[in-house]
Amino acid sequence: MSYLNTEITREEFINTRGAEKTQLGTRSSLNIFDRFCESSYQEGGDTVVRNLESAIKKDGNYDRLFMICNNFVLWLQEDHPEIMVQRNHYESSIKKHNPFFFLFSNRYFPFWNL
Repeated sequence: MSYLNTEITREEFINTRGAEKTQLGTRSSLNIFDRFCESSYQEGGDTVVRNLESAIKKDGNYDRLFMICNNFVLWLQEDHPEIMVQRNHYESSIKKHNPFFFLFSNRYFPFWNL
């Protein structure tokens, strides 16, 4: 029963976003979530989401999800000069972002699809 398989790869998810600019925005959002997870939990975003999903399936407690979302919101509201990212032809640090863009737009961030 392949229709019961709810697993989707990062690239499959990005490819479902439609227009190329939307896909680029989605990729950027996921990359920033990865940076947050690596700096906060020393694991990539995919691993954190899978671990979170597994824990929720075991005990039904969604508090972890809300705590991680809140930590991400707080993290987004700060500059991170210690984290350098490669831009087109230069490197720069991560500047603070508007968390609304990341957390409440399913178009860019699939976090609510757990």
